[in-house]
Amino acid sequence: MTYSYNYDMVIGMKGSKRLERLIGKRNDLAGKLKADGVVIKGKLHPVYRACGKPYCKCNKDGKIHKTWAISLRKGGRYYSIHIPNDILDEVREGTKRYAALKEMLDEIAGLDLEIKKIRHEEGKKDAKNKRKTS
Repeated sequence: MTYSYNYDMVIGMKGSKRLERLIGKRNDLAGKLKADGVVIKGKLHPVYRACGKPYCKCNKDGKIHKTWAISLRKGGRYYSIHIPNDILDEVREGTKRYAALKEMLDEIAGLDLEIKKIRHEEGKKDAKNKRKTS
């Protein structure tokens, strides 16, 4: 799935070079926004604990097990979800993919704000020039 908004029509004939560059960069980033594969929000982290089985090494020798969990925040609360070893690699890739997409969205949001500021300033200059010629 790709999300993009074409700012080319916004530039018009009066677009400054800086604005054109920002819009080009923004459109390139938006074109790369693809959610191919699993996307998982959360932080993957190891959990060390004893399993509690009476015959296990963690009970006999005190050696604890390493398992994996993903922590995430939902509705103002933090949750931790156990991740089985057989899906650990897929979850790890999903969290990396989420982080990359979030970083790209943050950059696009910053570019959009900068584009809006420039367009606003250009609009103010145009209005000022129209008043002078009237």
